[in-house]
Amino acid sequence: MFNVEKYRKQVLIYILLLMILLISTAVILINKYSFAELPLSIAIIYIVNLLFFYLIYKNIRQLATKASVIMQNQDSEEKDDLNKQNISTQLETKEEKQFHKNLLTGITKKTSKKNISEKLLNNLVKDQQADIGLFYSYNKKSKTYQVTASYAYITEDKPPEFKLGEGLNGQVVKNRKAMIVSEIPDNYLTIVSGLGKGKPKYLFIYPIILNNEVFGVIELASLSKFEKNFEEELTKFFETNHDKFLNIEDN
Repeated sequence: MFNVEKYRKQVLIYILLLMILLISTAVILINKYSFAELPLSIAIIYIVNLLFFYLIYKNIRQLATKASVIMQNQDSEEKDDLNKQNISTQLETKEEKQFHKNLLTGITKKTSKKNISEKLLNNLVKDQQADIGLFYSYNKKSKTYQVTASYAYITEDKPPEFKLGEGLNGQVVKNRKAMIVSEIPDNYLTIVSGLGKGKPKYLFIYPIILNNEVFGVIELASLSKFEKNFEEELTKFFETNHDKFLNIEDN
């Protein structure tokens, strides 16, 4: 940005010298001197001021040119910053669209709650490369959250249903805020594959809020960390596509 304060003193000096020149000229005109009749002191002052006037004119032109160059550079930098922001926004929008497309694969409005929970859970697990997944849906009759879909959940016991405030999932529903747990108890979940067994290191629990109600709860477990902006992306996804999850049949 062009700094006016930096050149204020210089401009004030130019104005002062210009005023002295004007006063000298006024003295000459008032006394009706010809140049040959001018007192030596006034003639010297007048000639000196003419020289100063030339210098003032020259310096003001240089200052104006410098100011113009600085402002052009500033405009160029602002345009570059704006272009970078636009490119960044376009990339985010492109990534968001792909994320939404991935999660909506196989999902339609005319489907059951069980079917939509299975599709969404499978899509989430694939997108985040999680190892275990559970989807809890709200049952209005019992006023509890029950498992309607699971991914790689291998155990003899079915995941227990829960109410508002019960366990980690119940707290997530109560607080309406996602939870990430990095210290999972040894007996909480086990990852089973052809290579053997293992304990997940990270747990992500997310409340699906639609029309100001917690529609369901997503629980993902993984050996690796979840993306930092995963919760934000998931929130944007449900805000953008909430109409696809409303008025779904219970069965």
